[in-house]
Amino acid sequence: MPRVRLTRRQLIGGAGVAVAGAATAAAAVNGLAVNLDGRRNIVLVMLDTVRADHLGSYGNAEIHTPNIDALSAAGTTFTRVYPEAMPTVPARRSMLTGRRVFPFRDWEPWAGLGSTPGWSPIAPGTPTLVTELGARGYTTACVTDNPFLGFASTYRPVRRSFDRFVSVGGQTPSGDPPEEIGIAEARRLIPRSRWDELRHIDDMRRYLAANGGLGADVDESRTATGRVFSTAQWLARRMLDRRPFLLVVDGFDPHEPWAAPSHYLDLYRGPGEDNLPPMGDIGYTPVDDLTATELRRVRMAYNGTLSMVDNQVGKLLDTLEYLGLASNTVVMLVSDHGFHLGERDWIGKSAWRLTPELIHVPMIVRHPDGRGAGVESDWFANLHDIPTTLMSLAGATPSGAFQGADLTPLLDGELPSEQRDFTYGGYSNHSFVRDDRWAMVTNNVRSGQMLFDLEADPAELTDVSRRHPDVVEELFERMTRAIGGDPPYYEAEQIDAEPRTVPEDW
Repeated sequence: MPRVRLTRRQLIGGAGVAVAGAATAAAAVNGLAVNLDGRRNIVLVMLDTVRADHLGSYGNAEIHTPNIDALSAAGTTFTRVYPEAMPTVPARRSMLTGRRVFPFRDWEPWAGLGSTPGWSPIAPGTPTLVTELGARGYTTACVTDNPFLGFASTYRPVRRSFDRFVSVGGQTPSGDPPEEIGIAEARRLIPRSRWDELRHIDDMRRYLAANGGLGADVDESRTATGRVFSTAQWLARRMLDRRPFLLVVDGFDPHEPWAAPSHYLDLYRGPGEDNLPPMGDIGYTPVDDLTATELRRVRMAYNGTLSMVDNQVGKLLDTLEYLGLASNTVVMLVSDHGFHLGERDWIGKSAWRLTPELIHVPMIVRHPDGRGAGVESDWFANLHDIPTTLMSLAGATPSGAFQGADLTPLLDGELPSEQRDFTYGGYSNHSFVRDDRWAMVTNNVRSGQMLFDLEADPAELTDVSRRHPDVVEELFERMTRAIGGDPPYYEAEQIDAEPRTVPEDW
């Protein structure tokens, strides 16, 4: 299907896109009944650590993601999504509560969560996409291998808010290192700089044992990703009744560490690299700490794991089709943040490097009637828009507790009711602000700032903050007006303070 690019400038100028889509009624397919009460099912796929620029549908022809690309071609692709709160837990708070999480005011550390500003629970009684659709008669289910959403005691209230919740282990395994995977095997998958640190080797041994083995012997069905998506298919079958459902599939991959079958890695091996092993884990480190070959292995491991995730997404979409659910089910796919793969002299995440490699994420919505198919929108959509948008697509009035915009008008070439000509967000003690012309990164006490001119420097390689201090000031003031004052800055003693524990009534 040919793609239609729909920019914010075109929308403001009155140019719209008419998308023809014949509505199809839900019916029985392959002898399996689907709900017939007129409301749409919702499948929300939340992936971790997926860079927008590593998907074919976002312009990268070298990465093998055919299933996500097909979902994009059949839906609306939002091309300028920069999460307002990062990383993992802040982003999921935003996605589930429909409220802005940044700035992280009045934050304090919690036991079992990362000691980073913004890592907080969703308190019992907080309206969420789950509770709001549940109150409207939806069956709700979730499967996740996310170590926090799936296992942290602070997120027990969220797990209990679903009718059915399945936690899949394997991303942070504990216990004694398994004998079947030796030290030498695990050591091949970590940087030479860590070979003398036994804890990294043992962590890798535990991870490999919990995720399908080693190298060419990795069993995809035994990886955490394979188990998450096979469970999602099982849950979809379990919800075949006359009630509409919300199914949340929260996959942690391609978050590091990485373990993928060799045939995915082969997609990214170059000439003479048949025996080149992937990297398993590297921590977060300057590029100078890795050899050129180790950097190649990091990228191969990330890309191969992403292709494995794409395969599992395809299996879920095929299951929806087989069960007859595709004809009345909205599918949304989104990620929480990206990952530096050597850009900006860095491997991993970094609160200071709030540049596109980390903060530009995919968001795709496929409507069962074909509404918005092939449309690309560069409106500044965000993660806290998800609950409002999905409730609207479900045919339900969105909760007044949600702050996010309803993105559904963009499927029809119209503007949302909210005006949003710039975007902003934060990670730990740092913030970013972006508009059509400029991109700024700053720490929250403004002792370090970067500014990029997107017209002259779309790759954001040259910091021009010293040349344009007035622009830096203007962007910061735009953000502070939007959030009601300066963003907070947490000192080391606040971050390292004794963490709060879960109240007994949770």
